[in-house]
Amino acid sequence: MSFRFRALTLVFAFVIVLGVFAVKEPYASGAALKVPVSTATVTLLAPARVHTYPGASSPITSVVAPTRPLTGSPTTLPVIAKATAEGTPWVEVRLPQRPDGSTGWISTAGTRAGSDPWFISVSRERRQARIYDAGKLIQVFTVIVGKPSTPTPAGNFFVAEIVHEGYSIVSGPYALATSAYSNV
Repeated sequence: MSFRFRALTLVFAFVIVLGVFAVKEPYASGAALKVPVSTATVTLLAPARVHTYPGASSPITSVVAPTRPLTGSPTTLPVIAKATAEGTPWVEVRLPQRPDGSTGWISTAGTRAGSDPWFISVSRERRQARIYDAGKLIQVFTVIVGKPSTPTPAGNFFVAEIVHEGYSIVSGPYALATSAYSNV
């Protein structure tokens, strides 16, 4: 099975099984969506202490494990900013924890830099997911969104781990655990 086919299968599984996560509302305001060609990432090679701001003397807010709890796969986090403090490179990353949208600063020591070409934009208003690879739209899916009593979270989220469910599952072979959490 080719990588591209597996990736599209995962994306389709995301849209069908977890098509409840929104990355902003790109169509609601009429503003054009800025789709990145890729997103910088870091993969943790050791537990990472999360700081309020760059620097070893900054308060520690949490610790992120180098492996994910469901699958044991490496923890990979999106990078949203870079800085140098006390001669050490630091990155601000999105965190797979509550509250939604959590970010923090980690030292790049004990990490491996990378990038991710995939981007998913979900419009709750239009009930659509748009899938991009290297900045190019490759697929549009219709999605189901939450009802008022169990609303779909809005914000910027990422896939924290991919869980293989098996091919006999009606909803699809994969479930994607994201960094979004329901408040209900």
